[in-house]
Amino acid sequence: PSAYYMDGEYERVAVRIYAEKAPLRDAKFDILADGVSILTSQVELAKGNNSAELEGDFSDTLIEEGSWVYCNMVDAGGGNNFTVQLELHQVSEDEPGDD
Repeated sequence: PSAYYMDGEYERVAVRIYAEKAPLRDAKFDILADGVSILTSQVELAKGNNSAELEGDFSDTLIEEGSWVYCNMVDAGGGNNFTVQLELHQVSEDEPGDD
């Protein structure tokens, strides 16, 4: 899978999944940072659906600067041509002089 380098510290907001061909059974995905899941459970695209937006299934830790993030398809469920989007919010540090 493609891996993405994190140039800062990020918190997770949502995961969006799209399938050109809807799965025949639930499709399952995991998203990892440096080989460790950032989810409390695998995200799923329910059978017969082409898209889903999921929030709140994230572990409490931030994605650290310098991490490599990638998606692992656990089970395609008979669907194909998936797009998985991870929405992130960069955690900014205080600027010098801010109190």
